[in-house]
Amino acid sequence: MQFSVDNPVEKLHLMMRSLKKVRPMKKMNLNFDSSPFDDEERETMESLDKAFEDGTLVSHLSAERQAELQQAARNTFSPPKKHISARLPERDL
Repeated sequence: MQFSVDNPVEKLHLMMRSLKKVRPMKKMNLNFDSSPFDDEERETMESLDKAFEDGTLVSHLSAERQAELQQAARNTFSPPKKHISARLPERDL
């Protein structure tokens, strides 16, 4: 779209007038109170929590192995940062 006006304000005004009017989006009914889990998943999680509390389900991890796994999980979420420099040809961008 070409405009032959030199004044930037007039040019902007013409551009704005030439744009099509956009209809507003319909209001969406979002319910954030619901759980992302279905009934079967919720029941499974509740039964596992209850089994841990009752002592019927016991972890067989040694303290060393548990500490090792926890450290691996921490490293996954915050890996060490390394700065790198790479040259890429423009066609690869």
